[in-house]
Amino acid sequence: MTSDIVKIEFCGKELMAVKENENVLVAVKPICDALEIDWDNQRQNIREDPVLSSVTVVTTATGADGKQYEMLCLPLDYLNGWLFKISAKRYTGARRDAIVRYQKECYRALAEHFHLSQSPSGDKPSKATIRLQ
Repeated sequence: MTSDIVKIEFCGKELMAVKENENVLVAVKPICDALEIDWDNQRQNIREDPVLSSVTVVTTATGADGKQYEMLCLPLDYLNGWLFKISAKRYTGARRDAIVRYQKECYRALAEHFHLSQSPSGDKPSKATIRLQ
């Protein structure tokens, strides 16, 4: 298995992730640190979630201090789902603003994916032609 360190941008900060073959794994704790949210609480939330707990990976990564650390990671494809579940009302100030800003992006991405996806003709439908079933 081939592992490479890749950089991803998150809320204006650059985070390191591990790319193993075609999978990108993102360490959760550095994101909690970047958002200034409680790591222990989020780790527990992930463990209790039936979907997220089934895809977590513990991998070894080198910290800024050069030491090796075991890191709880989520596949990049699942990162949005975890962040989407964070309750912004529990936080104030810049932390709350960052969470809300990210969650708004998630809402837009979901809407575009499910409601503005390619039509059979290959054209994107306008918002006026969207029909929910």
